Formats: sequence, C-alpha cells, structure tokens
Amino acid sequence: MQLTGADNENVMPTLGEAIKRGGIYYNIGGNDKSSALRNVIEAIRIPEGMDRETLLGTILKRESQGSTGIGDGIAVPHVVSGRVSGIALCFLEGPVDFLAVDNEPVHTLFIMVSPTARIHLHLLSRLMFALKDPVFMKTVLDHSEESRIFEEIERVGKYRR
Repeated sequence: MQLTGADNENVMPTLGEAIKRGGIYYNIGGNDKSSALRNVIEAIRIPEGMDRETLLGTILKRESQGSTGIGDGIAVPHVVSGRVSGIALCFLEGPVDFLAVDNEPVHTLFIMVSPTARIHLHLLSRLMFALKDPVFMKTVLDHSEESRIFEEIERVGKYRR
C-alpha cells in the first residue's frame, strides 16, 4: 500500500491502517536531519503525481518551527496535507541530530502525513499512545522485522477511537 488520497473524515483510520499505507523502510541514509528527511521522502511510496520536493519542503518547514524529536531516538515529523494520509516508519542507517527533547540523536522516524487536522490529531494521539507501551516501544527500538512490528501495532492500536 502507499500513502493515499484523503480519507473519509467520518471514518478514523487505525494506527495499523496508517502504517500499512505508509510502509516500513530500513537503512535510510543521511548525515543530518535535512539529508535524512530527503532520503526518506525519496524512499517512501507516494501517489503518482505528488511532488516529492513539495512534500519534503512542507516537512522541512514544519521541522524549522520546532523539532519533532520526541526522545529515545525517535522523531515524528508530521504535517497536514489535503492530498495524502499515512505513516511511514523509517529506520535510519545511523543516528542523526534532530535536536530532540532529550538531546539524543534520532535513528527512527514516523513520517506522518494527514489530509485533515481531525485525522492528523487522531493518528498522532494513537501513535503517542502506542509509543508508551513498553513492548511496542522495544519492538520499534530493536528495528524489528515488519511482521513483528505489525503484530505489536495490531495489539496496541486496534481501537478506532
């Protein structure tokens, strides 16, 4: 699956649905925040006709307003865009300084793009809830295989509301 067109505003996607759309990517290169984000945008699947440079610019603009590094080596660059919806989970080849709240470098990105503020806030809250779960968090921090990650996503993110 890929990041796809706008969702039905009345049906909130689950965390699992959003990550299945966005995909999971391993060994993304980059020596700094900008190059890592550029490489992520080049790697992820996006709808035909969507401009990667525009998406990258939107994400970099959001990062310039304040770091999305939430700690524990994780950052959640997130934007609202009327065109796409999904979360791409990306594991970097090496740690990158994202100016995270704990001052630790980032090795894992959840790139979140949502079509509306309502869906955006819903998915962001589901992701933050999941990251509080110690087993899910360990699965992510271990850069586990896709099947294992999806098992944990289904366990912690199965509720729509």
